[in-house]
Amino acid sequence: LCQGPVVHIDETRHQVLDEPGRDNTQQSFMWVFCGGPPQAPVCWYEYAPSRAAAVPQQVLFPADARSPPGTDPPPRFYLQSDGYSAYHVLAEAPEVIGHAGCWAHVRRKFVEAADGRNAAAARQMVALIGELYTVERAVRDEDPATRKHLRAERSAPILTRIRQWLDQAAARVLPKGLLGQAVGYALNQWPTLITFLDDGHLEI
Repeated sequence: LCQGPVVHIDETRHQVLDEPGRDNTQQSFMWVFCGGPPQAPVCWYEYAPSRAAAVPQQVLFPADARSPPGTDPPPRFYLQSDGYSAYHVLAEAPEVIGHAGCWAHVRRKFVEAADGRNAAAARQMVALIGELYTVERAVRDEDPATRKHLRAERSAPILTRIRQWLDQAAARVLPKGLLGQAVGYALNQWPTLITFLDDGHLEI
C-alpha cells in the first residue's frame, strides 16, 4: 500500500446492527486506502468504530513495522485526502512527503453556495475551478513529469487568480453564509490544494 507514490484515504459512516458492546444508533466507519505501485495497485478497507486519526496511523504506520536503526528507511509517499482534521495529523508523519487536498470538495461547496444569496459570485469560482479541470483533461494521458511541467505552465496562473478571488471575497462575505463557508474552507485548505503542482502522480 505504501510502496507507491501516493496513498489516497477517505472514510465513510456506517451503522452496524447487533455489534457487540455498541448501540445500534452509534456510528462506525469504513476507512478506504488506495495506493501501491502502479503495476500492483492496492485498495485496503479498514472497519473501525472510531473516526480518530489513530485508525489510519495504525494502518499506514504500525508500531511494530517501524524500521530499526541501521536499516533502510520506510517508503515515502504523498497523502491525498479531503480536509478532515485527522488527515492533517497523519500528514505530519516523516513518511509523508506532502499532503494533497481535493478540489472536488472545494467545488462542491461553491456549487451549494450557487443556490444562495451570493449565487453569481459562487458561480464565478465554480468557473475558475472548471479551468483547472480543463487543464487536467488535457494532461490526463501524459506521463507524470510532463503533467508536472504542464501544470506549472497552465494551472499555476489559474491558482493565482483563484487565490486572489478568495482573498477578496473573504473580506466582503459573511463567514457563516454558504459562500463564506466555501471561501473559508478553500483558504484553510490552501496549502494542500496547491500540492498537486509538486508531483505529476497526484490528482486534483
